[in-house]
Amino acid sequence: MNLSVKTLKILDNFCSIKNSIVIRPGNEIFTGSVSKTIFARATVAEKFDTEFAIYDLKKFLSVLSLFKECDIIIDSSNILIEGAGAKVNYSCADPMMLYHPDKTKVKMPSVDSQFILTAINFNNLIKAASALGLAYMAIEAKDKKVLLRAVSPGNPLADDYSVHITDTSSPDFAMVFELENIKFMSLDYGVQICSKGLARFFNDDVEYYVMANSKYSRFSNV
Repeated sequence: MNLSVKTLKILDNFCSIKNSIVIRPGNEIFTGSVSKTIFARATVAEKFDTEFAIYDLKKFLSVLSLFKECDIIIDSSNILIEGAGAKVNYSCADPMMLYHPDKTKVKMPSVDSQFILTAINFNNLIKAASALGLAYMAIEAKDKKVLLRAVSPGNPLADDYSVHITDTSSPDFAMVFELENIKFMSLDYGVQICSKGLARFFNDDVEYYVMANSKYSRFSNV
């Protein structure tokens, strides 16, 4: 088996959510934070035949980067990586020893608003938050407009950044997320907002479910 560049990028992204992973048979990989504030799922080109677990995903990806091209043979206890006459035997972890979310339990209870978030707007938000020293991202519907903001909730004197994403007919809401939970790949996403405090960011390859901060979030019809 060879892992595609796209799959390696997905695994690198998932590493930022949780630095261990259990991969089950099939062509879906998924992960989630131990705090249960973010869940991510991706469909990949490869089809895995065996369940296996990696305790240190960052280390595993570093090992793969030693090879320009390589073949990977996986069993439940060992991964053999071979290329250009070199090889690495990488030991797998015990899946029972690692926290791993149940993908069947993650879904949107309802959708109260939806729109498109471009990679440009998302990347600019991240840059603005870093420049202004802001730790939260807000998605707000107000006066029939959806705004993406970098904010410091609870501090009326703090700097903030906002950009108009789209117009909307949905009720007013403010969904506030800790930026430490916004571990997304730089892509365009469809966004679905649920008034129960959950947001889904998705495209054809990957999706993320993120819990909003209940202290600062509000929805006008709740």
